[in-house]
Amino acid sequence: MTDVPNTTLIRVIALVPAVMLVLAVFQMPYGFYTLLRLVVTIAAAVIAWHAVSKSEKPIWAVLMGLIALLFNPIVPVYLTREIWFFIDLVVAATFVSFAVTQAKR
Repeated sequence: MTDVPNTTLIRVIALVPAVMLVLAVFQMPYGFYTLLRLVVTIAAAVIAWHAVSKSEKPIWAVLMGLIALLFNPIVPVYLTREIWFFIDLVVAATFVSFAVTQAKR
């Protein structure tokens, strides 16, 4: 079995939260941000697991683990909207960067 479907799937898993994070910089309903925390946490955890299981560079596992902790909906981190603005854009760029590195494989 080829690794192409797995690579495509992991790229989609990285791009969905990236798009949601960019949308989060706009004024959205509160439920969107709750869903965003859940989606980002799950996607980051899946990518971290993927990076460890595929013996990727450990930096991806560490980065995604930290992102999962920051966005986790169980013990939420409360910051101002201004701080979340920059965090959302940096984390979106991180997810896109991961997806691009997977595309080059």
